[in-house]
Amino acid sequence: VGVRKLLDVAGRLFPHPGEGNPPLFLKGSGAEAGPLELSPDPNAHVVADVFRITNDPFVGKLGIFRVYQGTLKKDSQLFVDDGKKPFKVGHLFKLRGKDHMEIEQAIPGDIAAVAKVEDLHFDAVLHDSHDEDHLHLAPIDFPKPMFGLAIEAASKGQEQKLSIALQKLAEEDPAFVVEHPPELNETVIRGLSDLHLRVMLERLQERHGVE
Repeated sequence: VGVRKLLDVAGRLFPHPGEGNPPLFLKGSGAEAGPLELSPDPNAHVVADVFRITNDPFVGKLGIFRVYQGTLKKDSQLFVDDGKKPFKVGHLFKLRGKDHMEIEQAIPGDIAAVAKVEDLHFDAVLHDSHDEDHLHLAPIDFPKPMFGLAIEAASKGQEQKLSIALQKLAEEDPAFVVEHPPELNETVIRGLSDLHLRVMLERLQERHGVE
């Protein structure tokens, strides 16, 4: 009840992208990085930021991104960060819950996804021109994962499966870290709390079939 009226009010009163505060993109690396302002212009070069990685058992690795500039079209060629070799956007998706709806294009402000691109990672910048090399969003300060737990596979022969599954979980969660200290010769997972690690262990079992 009232959702339609709420959306009408948002459309009338909220600032449009040209009036809002643009996200802080930096061009360059280290101390030499300087701010670069992008415009939500659908006719400019494509710039998008990957803000989430998921590993879907049916689709594979899925990179979810927001388009900040340009129009990203199906079958276009995109670079990841400063990569020299582009990848082709074979399928472009809009996510609606668990449904992946294939779309033809995404414009500034749209959230979309591409699948099966191994070079994608959290906070990767997608672009279609080398003019946008060395471009990145100002980094997010995540809390340091201080809670650690040494783990091993419950049954023999599952070590490699465990290692691959942990790598996939670490790709999805910037506050989850997997370490292998040589002096201990143990696999140590680190997170924000006991609850965080218990959730990750449940995902190991439910998604990847590793106890």
